[in-house]
Amino acid sequence: MSEHDLTNDKNPIRTNEKAPLTSANNNDQPPELNLELTGVDDAVLQEIADIQAAIEADDIEAVEDIETAAGEAGDGGSSSAVTLSRNGSETLADSDFSTEGLAFDATAPELTDTNTANPDIDEDITATIAVTGGGTVEEAGGVYLTYTVGLSNAVSEPVTATIADTFTGSATSGADYSSTLQYESAPGEWTDISGEVTLPADGSSINVRVAINDDVVTESDETIVLSVTTASVQVTNGVVGDTGSGTITDDQGTNPIDEDITATIAVTGGDTVEEAG
Repeated sequence: MSEHDLTNDKNPIRTNEKAPLTSANNNDQPPELNLELTGVDDAVLQEIADIQAAIEADDIEAVEDIETAAGEAGDGGSSSAVTLSRNGSETLADSDFSTEGLAFDATAPELTDTNTANPDIDEDITATIAVTGGGTVEEAGGVYLTYTVGLSNAVSEPVTATIADTFTGSATSGADYSSTLQYESAPGEWTDISGEVTLPADGSSINVRVAINDDVVTESDETIVLSVTTASVQVTNGVVGDTGSGTITDDQGTNPIDEDITATIAVTGGDTVEEAG
C-alpha cells in the first residue's frame, strides 16, 4: 500500500491507495482505487459524495447546481492542482474495427477551364484592343490605306468588334476615299465590312483597308480616322475602343498643282495688218 499527500489551500488530504491498478481484459471490471480522506469536514465530504452520485446517475444538471469549496459553476472560483503518483498496469480500450481491406484512391481531380476556342488560355485573362498603321499614301487609282486591328495578347474566346470610319479626319468620304471598308478574310482575299468583324482569340491581328480616290483637286494632306470598339468582357478598353489615322497626300508635280488637273492649249493674237512694202 502506498501513501500520497494531496494539499489544497485549506486542508491537508491524505490518501491511502488500497489496491494497485492491475491489467484487465475486456470482460474484467476496472480496478478500484480506494481513497481514505483525513482532515476534511463532513460538509465537504457530503458535497463530494453528492457529486459522485450525480455523475453515476448521469445527472448533469444536478452536478452543475452543487456548490463546492471552489464556488458555484462559473462564479470565478479558484482551485489548486495536485499530482497523484501510482503504480500498476493500465488497460487500453480495444475495438473490433479493422482497416484491413480498405483502399485509398489517390487520383487527383482534373481541373479544366470552361473556354473552348483557346483552351490553353485562362478565361479570366483580358486584353486591350488597338488600331495601328494607316501610314501615308499618295492619291492614285488602286491605292489603299491599310490599318491593322487586333488584341494586345491571346484570350480564351474570339472577340467580335465594330470597325468604322469616325468621319473626324480631314478627308471627305465618297470624294477623297471610298465609303466602304474592307478586311482581309483570307490571305489576298478582301471582304466588305457590313457590321461586326471577329478578331482571333490567339491575339493575331487582321488587316483593314480603305480605297483612295484620285481626284483632280489641288489640296493639302488629308487624314482618314478609323475606330474599333467591342462589348466583349475580355477587352478592358472595349467600350472606349481605339482609333488609328492614315494620311493622303496630293499628287503634285514640281508646280504645287494636282497632277491630274488638265488644260487646253491655244494660240492667240496675230491681229490684222494691211500689206505694204
